[in-house]
Amino acid sequence: MNSKTNYEEYKQLLTSVLKEQSEELVFRKQLKNNNVYLDAICLKNKSVSPVVYLESYFESFNSGTSIEEIANQILDVLHSSPTDIVENETRHLFHYEENKDRIFPAVINYSQNKDYLRRIPHRKFLDLAIVYKIIFSDEIHSNFAFTINNCVMSHWNITEEELYTQAIENSKNENEYTVLTLYEAVLNILPSDKHPEEITNLIDVNNSEVMLTVMDKSGFLGSSALMFPEVFKKALEDYYPDSTKLLILPSSTKEVFLIPYPEDNTSILELWEMVKSVNETSVAPQEILSNENIYIYEKESNIVRIFEKSEVME
Repeated sequence: MNSKTNYEEYKQLLTSVLKEQSEELVFRKQLKNNNVYLDAICLKNKSVSPVVYLESYFESFNSGTSIEEIANQILDVLHSSPTDIVENETRHLFHYEENKDRIFPAVINYSQNKDYLRRIPHRKFLDLAIVYKIIFSDEIHSNFAFTINNCVMSHWNITEEELYTQAIENSKNENEYTVLTLYEAVLNILPSDKHPEEITNLIDVNNSEVMLTVMDKSGFLGSSALMFPEVFKKALEDYYPDSTKLLILPSSTKEVFLIPYPEDNTSILELWEMVKSVNETSVAPQEILSNENIYIYEKESNIVRIFEKSEVME
C-alpha cells in the first residue's frame, strides 16, 4: 500500500507517467459547479473527447493502487469512450429543433457560481439558480449532459423565458422523479450480492423509515425536484398522510432528502448543522447544493420555500 501522499505530489507523479505513455493528451484546469476547478485530461486533435479528472483517482492511489495502474485506467477510459456517439450528438448542438425535446432544468448554488452564471442562461430560484442542460441518452452506455451556454443560446435565437418554458414542459412529461426510503435507495446502489440483512447493518433502519430521498430518471438532476411542488405533495400523501409539512434537506445536486416536520424544535435546529457537516465530509465540492439553507414544503400553500431559522425560534 502507498504511504499517504498529498494531492500535488500525486498529480505530479501521474502527469509524468501519462506524458511518458502518450503524446496525445491535453492537460487543463476545468471550471465546474461551485467555482471548483478540477485537473482534467482529454485527447488532442479531437473535436469531441471524453474528459477524465485526476481527482477521481486520488483516493484509489492512497488506498494502494499504483500510479502506473491508474494511468492505464485513465488511458483506457479516454480511448474506449464512445466519442463517435458524442460527436454525432454535438454536431447538431446548434439546431434548436433537434434538441428542444431533451432540454431539462437543473439547480445549482447561486452565490457560489456568480462567475459561471455569467456564461450561461439562468434565473434565480430561492437561493439557487435554475440552469439548463441537454440530456443525451445512450442505451449502451449512460446518460450524459451538456450545460447550455450563451453561445448556444445565440445560435438558437430564443429567449431565456422560452428556454425555461421548454425545460419545464420536458421535465413534467419526461423526467420522472422517484421518492424512495433510504433503505430502498441503498438497495439500489449496493451490489446485488449484498443481502438485506447486511444492508440493515449499514444504515439506521429506524431512520430509514422516516427519511426519504428524491432522485430523477437521469441520475444527476434530482435536486431540480425543488421546482415541482407536486413531487412533495405526493410524498406526503404516500408516506406521511398525517403530516402537512415536509422539510427538504439539500443532500447534493443529485438528490434531496425529505423528513416530516418534527415536533421537537431542537431536532429541527440540528438539521442545519447536519447539512453543513455532510457537505464538508461526504459531498464533492462541485456537487454541494446549499450550505446555508434547508427548505420546506407546506401542503396548504403547495409551494417549496426556504425555511428560516427564525421560524423555529418563534
